[in-house]
Parts: sequence; structure tokens; C-alpha cells
Amino acid sequence: MERVAQFEAVSRQQFYRDMSDNFSIADVESENVYRNVRMPKRATSGSAGYDFHIPFNLELSSGKSVRIPTGVRCRMLPGWVLQIFPRSSLGFKYRVQLDNTVGIIDSDYYNAVNEGHIIIKITNHSDVTLSLKAGDRFAQGIFVQYGITFDDETTDVRTGGFGSTDSQKVCVEKRDLPGDEFIWDYENSDPETVKVTLEYRGQDKKNENIFRFCFTGLQKGEAEVRLVHKKIGEELVDSEQKFRVIVNENREVTLL
Repeated sequence: MERVAQFEAVSRQQFYRDMSDNFSIADVESENVYRNVRMPKRATSGSAGYDFHIPFNLELSSGKSVRIPTGVRCRMLPGWVLQIFPRSSLGFKYRVQLDNTVGIIDSDYYNAVNEGHIIIKITNHSDVTLSLKAGDRFAQGIFVQYGITFDDETTDVRTGGFGSTDSQKVCVEKRDLPGDEFIWDYENSDPETVKVTLEYRGQDKKNENIFRFCFTGLQKGEAEVRLVHKKIGEELVDSEQKFRVIVNENREVTLL
């Protein structure tokens, strides 16, 4: 059997951002959830799928959807792709489906600005509430080899996260912000219109920290993003910024 990939955990800060984007969980609670992150594993030596474990308790009502940050990224050899499916048992019992039918994790997604964080969105199509406990298996990933056409000369490099191969990226640079024991958190009024990531760009000649806020996954519409600077584990707000992102039908971006 060919060995083609390695699962790894994303950083705590990336996990904080994606948890707060989807669940508004406080940093301390996210820290506890982060400890529950488990690497996907096969159940038996003959299994094709690597089971993904949910790192927190979840109650999903009938007809509802949820984006689940797994805390996992995947480094794989070129020429391979990781396909994500719901676990068979959840499909039979709860008609659970992935919202994009089959998740596609490309090899270059590992280098994306969100650290290649695998986030799985599911919908409960049954008539009863789906209950998952931290550590339960809810999805599975299968590695598949693929080919390309003879005339393929694609050289573009991915920078964004999910859907980034069909989106724009707008960045705003900010200097002299505290780092290390501080984090930036954000509230996004419409994550389906725009997604936010934070990149640390090092220090300038004055030893000032350089951060870059990047807006990706742009769709037509408007969104307000409130960026809050605070100390890890504390509610005290140090400063904040608000951005208004407007995207027209041609995905041209205005940042206010």
C-alpha cells in the first residue's frame, strides 16, 4: 500500500478563529476543545476511509446545517486528492449529507492562508435531532490519485482556503499591533459573502509587528467585519477595527 499523506493539527490560533467564526465560543472554551482534536484514523487494516472525529459536543436539529472545524490539515504528495464523505452510519440513520456533496481537499490546500484547515459542513436531513459527542466519528476521507490533460499548463498557486480557486483576495496591512500573548478575533456579519484570515508578516526596520488582514471567498453582497484585539483568555478589548466589504456581480471589491 502506497503511503501518500500525513495528517497534522492546525495551530491553536487558527482553530480559535474558525471556531469563533462558526460557534462564537470563548477562547478558554476553544482551548479545551482544541485538546480534543484527534488525527483521522482507519478503523481496520482493510478500511479505505480515514475517520474524522468531531472535537466538541453537537446537537444538530432536523433540517439544520453546521460547519465543523476539525482542527486537522493534510500534507499529501502531488497528484493525490483527499475526498471527504459522511460516515455511512450517519447517512443511513440521519440522512446526513455534506453540503458540497463530496469534499475535495487538494494537495496545495495545505499551504493556504488558513493553514489548510479542513472544515466540513453537514446537514441533518432526518426528522430527529442528531447528537454527537466529542470524539465521535462523523465523516471519512479517502485518498484518490488523479491525472491531468496533455495540454495542461496551469501554474497558478493557491493562497486562499475553501473555494479560493474561484475567488479574489483583498488584504489590508496594519502595523504596530501586539503579538505573542495577544490575538485578533473577529465577528463576521455574513461569512458566506466574505471570509477573513490574519497573516503575520514579521517586523519592519522599526521592529513593529506587521499584520495583514485578508478577505477571501468573495461572493456578491455586503458584509461588515469587526476585528477585535484582545489578550488570550481575557475579555478585555484592547482595540477594534470595522471594515465594510462590498462585492458586485463581477466580484469586484470595494473595501470601506
